[in-house]
Amino acid sequence: MSICWVLSEDETVSFLEHLFSNEGAFSGITIEDILKHLEQKERWTGKGANKPLSGFSGAIQKPDLMLCEGSTIKKCEVLEERQFDLRTNVYVIGELKNRYSTDNMRASFIELTRKVVFQLENQDGQYAMPGLQILGDHIILTLFDWGGSISTHPLHIHQCPEAFLHVLLGITFGDAVVLSFNTMISAIEEGTKKVQIIRDGKECFVWVNQLLFISGSLHGQGMTVWSGVVTQADFPELEEGQKVIIKDSFVDPL
Repeated sequence: MSICWVLSEDETVSFLEHLFSNEGAFSGITIEDILKHLEQKERWTGKGANKPLSGFSGAIQKPDLMLCEGSTIKKCEVLEERQFDLRTNVYVIGELKNRYSTDNMRASFIELTRKVVFQLENQDGQYAMPGLQILGDHIILTLFDWGGSISTHPLHIHQCPEAFLHVLLGITFGDAVVLSFNTMISAIEEGTKKVQIIRDGKECFVWVNQLLFISGSLHGQGMTVWSGVVTQADFPELEEGQKVIIKDSFVDPL
């Protein structure tokens, strides 16, 4: 069974409408809104292309293009840091080639896949990841998760300007769900998170203090293991501050 799907032109239109609704992508957005959003929240940067990015595995990765948290980029610029760290919020990775061809499409997909694996291994709150291939005047959006990948038909930027803007604005203005972050995991402060668990129909929380394991394989269960503590209010059968282990894994909906 194939684990890498490539969509037709018609399927691409339906996929983009499902992933980024037209209303959400275009309605009421002005140039001023875009500039303000990019300044305060997410920003595209190519600073990682020439600076190695550090992470858990120690491997060196240099993505051509990244969509990052704006405050992260500003901090690196102010401190003149030599490296960005993929353990901070990097939302999307892109690979660039100077022209569109079958060879470049294949080569950039392989490069993108390697960096997405590295990315998912470093961000425990992201269960899937969008990636961009910009090949000359063509763009391809691929959504990776632990069950495989699905890619749009190559979109000609000049011949299909609305589709191009649909992809660019959809990603740039996408919320946590669109960017494939697990909304049941939320950061409290640096090094501390809380994981929401539904127990007997009730919301409960486990306070996570350490990441113990995260899968480094793209196709698999995507298992993540944390250590944490619980409160007696959420888990009355346990002592206050009881240490626990939490395991999460990916379930392929197909």
